[in-house]
Amino acid sequence: MKHRRTLLAALGAAALHAPFDAIAQTAPTVPRIALVIVGSLRTQSERVDAFRKRLRELGYIEGKNLTLDIRELDGKLDQLPKVMAEAVAAKADVIVTHSSAAARAAKAASATTPIVLAITGDPVKEGLAASLARPGGSITGNTMILGLSTQKTAEILHEMVPSAKRIGLLNDPALPTYQITKKLFDEAAAARRLTPVYLHASSLQELPNAFASAVAQRVDMLVVESVALYASEPKLIVDLAARHRLPAIYSVDSFIPAGALVVYGYNGARFFANAAVFVDRILKGRKPAELPFEQPTTFEMVVNMKTAKSLGLKIPQTVLIRADRVIE
Repeated sequence: MKHRRTLLAALGAAALHAPFDAIAQTAPTVPRIALVIVGSLRTQSERVDAFRKRLRELGYIEGKNLTLDIRELDGKLDQLPKVMAEAVAAKADVIVTHSSAAARAAKAASATTPIVLAITGDPVKEGLAASLARPGGSITGNTMILGLSTQKTAEILHEMVPSAKRIGLLNDPALPTYQITKKLFDEAAAARRLTPVYLHASSLQELPNAFASAVAQRVDMLVVESVALYASEPKLIVDLAARHRLPAIYSVDSFIPAGALVVYGYNGARFFANAAVFVDRILKGRKPAELPFEQPTTFEMVVNMKTAKSLGLKIPQTVLIRADRVIE
């Protein structure tokens, strides 16, 4: 009888807990999104805010039906493998980032975790996708039009500094697209009878030497390539240009608050907001392999008159009337 009572008690307890166990097993899991910022939240806050805002518009509430794990690198690209491995270990359902180097690190950490690139150059030429229409792997997102900062920006800057003879391009030679942008820059310089000068920096620490080299090589004006590393510390580059009295143009909007002379390019906040749309599609079952990369359809030009005055430049009216915004 004692054994019988013990058995019945055990069965009763099991029956009592069974419904709760079943509920626990069928409770929906909260998706986890890892947002890896190459720079810092200090310099990328507008983009992160745009990403969060679009997620809310799509019905995702942090702490309720979404976990957002933000990781910042402060420009320390050597930490990418470690940070991406940590994101995968934390069981991220989607990794969102904004550079080809970050995408490669994420892919190395996991061949199956979906990766959304808020911003990248040419994912096909960088070996990240089979094609823009059908990426064919675990990576999708937004892509810039390759060569934007090496052709149109060179044209705008020369219009602002018509007396220039030598035009510099600040770029990272370690990037897979370096030779492509170099060729486009050669063509842009030749079309304007300018001598091209190539300045290199693969780390933030190399930037001061790159600007010193620009002065030594008598560079009259500078195009700063749209490199994620450079955009992570815009004030550093803008201050270096000001210190060396070098007119410079940028194709990344994060340089605007830093006091850039002129910016012609994409709106990064819009790109990050669109990355949230990719995340939503993936969480609803779509595969990155089947989600086409998207390209920007509009670009903005911002001119800073205060910076122009400090450089002794008179901005032509033809440039001002084309500007979307003029900062006095």
